[in-house]
Amino acid sequence: MTTAIASDEMVKMLDGVSKVVETKKEKTTTPKAKKLATTADATVAADATVETESLYEIHLAELNEQEAIIAKGQDAFFATALAVLAIVQGKLFRVERDGVYFKKQGDYFMTRWSLSDSQVSRYIAAGAVLSHLAKKFTKDEMPKNEGQCRALADVKTEELQAAVWKACVESGEKITAKTIADLAKRIATTGKATVSEEEKAEAVAFDARKTKTEKTLFGLTVKNPDLEEMKNHFGQSVIERTDTKSVFLTITGTRQEAFKRLTGWKRFHEITDMVIKFSVE
Repeated sequence: MTTAIASDEMVKMLDGVSKVVETKKEKTTTPKAKKLATTADATVAADATVETESLYEIHLAELNEQEAIIAKGQDAFFATALAVLAIVQGKLFRVERDGVYFKKQGDYFMTRWSLSDSQVSRYIAAGAVLSHLAKKFTKDEMPKNEGQCRALADVKTEELQAAVWKACVESGEKITAKTIADLAKRIATTGKATVSEEEKAEAVAFDARKTKTEKTLFGLTVKNPDLEEMKNHFGQSVIERTDTKSVFLTITGTRQEAFKRLTGWKRFHEITDMVIKFSVE
């Protein structure tokens, strides 16, 4: 048997259900639960604050450590280079101390150490080289002066830097910036640091040729040659006329120089034939 419920009673029943639900919700969030939630939030906030303060203290301690190295003497180039690199990489110049902090590294280094941007860049480049080489070489094998670091900083890749410095160390000879540059070029071009006996002999022969005098003899067949005009153009070069059209022109100097001087002259003269002979005295 179905019992009909008046609409007014239905509304009262729904209101009653709603009140029960709300009462359950209120009971769920008891004062004790509220207190626990508040405590938990406070704990999380406190932990975050402690973590932030710990991180700040770590950065401040590291900044103080690196600054102590610089303060020992800016002439201690290697230690200073590594300290500057650490400050820049870690952005330690932004650490607040005594209510003062710097947004830009340039402002920090100029205010704190009177270092210009170019000086800082120099230290950073050297620090990067030293930091990389320290992983592969002993302390005694490391670069000994700023000039060596600068030259290595110009070498394009870390791999090539290591190869060049290894060759320098193994050579046992005095290491100059020129030595480093020459080795870097040789290794990048040939893939090897050593020079073969044939290459050494060729270099010696080249140096010997440089000490001798090169001469280039041009046998020219020129239409209406003017010896006076040629003398004015070629200066002290020897000019001999064999007949009405043929001229022997000997120019002292390298082949490149001789051809350059002749090219400039022949633009305005008609040369129908030319024989060339080179000699070294």
